[in-house]
Amino acid sequence: MTNNHHRHFVCAKVDSVRQYIELTKRDYPGFLNDEGLNNYITRVCPQFLLSLGSVMSKKSKVTCKTFDKFLTITRSLRNTSYLSNMELTIDNGGYQIQKGFLDAADIPGFIYRFYDLLDTPGLPIDWTFTLDIAPGKVNVFQNESQLISLNDLSYSRAAQLPDTVRNKTIYIEHFRNLELIRVWEKLHQQDYHNSFNHFGTGGLASFARGRSQPCVDYAIPLVRALKDAKDRGITSFRYHVLGASQFTYFLIHSLFEHHIKMIHGIDVEITCDSTIIFSKFFRTYSLPVIDSDNQRLHEIVLHSDKLNNPTPSGETNLSEFVLSTENILVPYGFQPLEERYDTIYQPGKKRDQFTRLAYTYGMLLYLHNFYIVEQWCRDAVDDLYLLFLTKKEKEFCAATTDMLVRICGMPDTPYRHKNHQYMAKRIWNSLDMLTKLNWEYSVHVVDCFLTKKKAA
Repeated sequence: MTNNHHRHFVCAKVDSVRQYIELTKRDYPGFLNDEGLNNYITRVCPQFLLSLGSVMSKKSKVTCKTFDKFLTITRSLRNTSYLSNMELTIDNGGYQIQKGFLDAADIPGFIYRFYDLLDTPGLPIDWTFTLDIAPGKVNVFQNESQLISLNDLSYSRAAQLPDTVRNKTIYIEHFRNLELIRVWEKLHQQDYHNSFNHFGTGGLASFARGRSQPCVDYAIPLVRALKDAKDRGITSFRYHVLGASQFTYFLIHSLFEHHIKMIHGIDVEITCDSTIIFSKFFRTYSLPVIDSDNQRLHEIVLHSDKLNNPTPSGETNLSEFVLSTENILVPYGFQPLEERYDTIYQPGKKRDQFTRLAYTYGMLLYLHNFYIVEQWCRDAVDDLYLLFLTKKEKEFCAATTDMLVRICGMPDTPYRHKNHQYMAKRIWNSLDMLTKLNWEYSVHVVDCFLTKKKAA
């Protein structure tokens, strides 16, 4: 990656991003060009993720051919001209394990194949993860002992990788309940973490968040990572959160980085990945847009029957979408859109369909949102952190709540406002946790607030 300053956001499904771009170039000649795309991606969103899950299916076994296909896609992405400056992370398929894509008996073979892939000479990636094995919505494991055994196999194999591979491998730890705390405690006792210089946490996509927990979820495993880093004298590392990429989390990432540097003298680069563009915009046709004057996001809705509805800016949904593309995309050499219904919709068999051009331009705008919101959050850190240092909790929580409201991209209903207030308090508590680094208290939080209790 050519950028000197890391970004929090890592865009998942880079293969889908390329597919939409390529199909748009084919169907709408002249609207996109490779030079403009390369300049845009390099500046706005240079970090991408490709998941092994993209070639996995519940209906078929994972074989050597599965990994060969994945390697071919990885190399092809790296050779795409407008992705030439990207930082590429490959994910390990752990999320698919949580969804039951593999039987427990098939996981050992998957472990060996995954680490063989990482050891492939010339593998064109920048980052990857240890293969973390945990139950999710589907639990294929017989008991905790089996879970420990499989993770021990995975992490012992990871620790044996060559230095050149381990140096770009992020050690993943789970924390969602006491069972997973015990599993990773066993791995910790084996000192596997000492073979790695970068850390992260997984399972947030399978994590049911509630109001009651007293801290930001990933502050819990971050406490342990910081303790380990300090014990080993590590002064900088990347910390990746698999999930936690809502716009509001960008303020948390920025505050945590700043706090850790101020208190512990450690430079932490917090990154997160998400498929939110595909899970939200491509399904709901709702898109946050930038209000630069007020430094806030508001939502436009591109449903066919709502294109002429007014937005908070006073424009119609269609007008604001076209205007956003004109202001953000056209300067990179992309063709402007006409403010017409058929720019967004085309006739379908049963009903009108969203055009591929609208999908792709909306996708590029969504990437830009992350870029701008991150800038706002980094700029807000100094003033917010001063309130924390001077122990002005009420003022800190009020100012943080206001920031969360402005960047969430949704209307500020009483319910959402209350959630933002809860989050502001959790951020305050988390900064205190990241000062004290009390792992025993972190386990206590998991026990009291995250672990489901069985009825007596």
